[in-house]
Amino acid sequence: LLVEYSVDLCLWGHNHNAEITCPLQRGKCVYSPANGYDAPVHVIAGNGGQSLSGWAQSPEWSLWRAMQFGYVVLKVEGPTRLEINFYADCNWVPSPADGPNTNCSQAHKIVHTAELRRAPGLWLDRPVVPASDPRAPSDLSQKN
Repeated sequence: LLVEYSVDLCLWGHNHNAEITCPLQRGKCVYSPANGYDAPVHVIAGNGGQSLSGWAQSPEWSLWRAMQFGYVVLKVEGPTRLEINFYADCNWVPSPADGPNTNCSQAHKIVHTAELRRAPGLWLDRPVVPASDPRAPSDLSQKN
């Protein structure tokens, strides 16, 4: 459904960590040439508080991960570029019992950046629903 509707980015927050994937379709990385649409990139931004969760494995579609408190800021530059900045945060005094991922020296600093790029005009005049959807207008070339 996400690919059918050309979703670029999925933001998730339930897992208590941070992660970004490759463009992902059916569990595989897919890339299109020339900044065209490929598949949704998934971002987990669940490291804002409470506690942190680890991972059981590191699949090939995971491009970057952090088990560190922080937050995500999205920067949109017109219809062709989206920048995803992962920031570290620290608002407690770490102790040795907290483990190795509690370094507060990077608080409020970008620890990872990723971007989504699309060719100019890729989304212009594109219907919100696919032409195959029965809810789509019968003539997509007409504008309301």
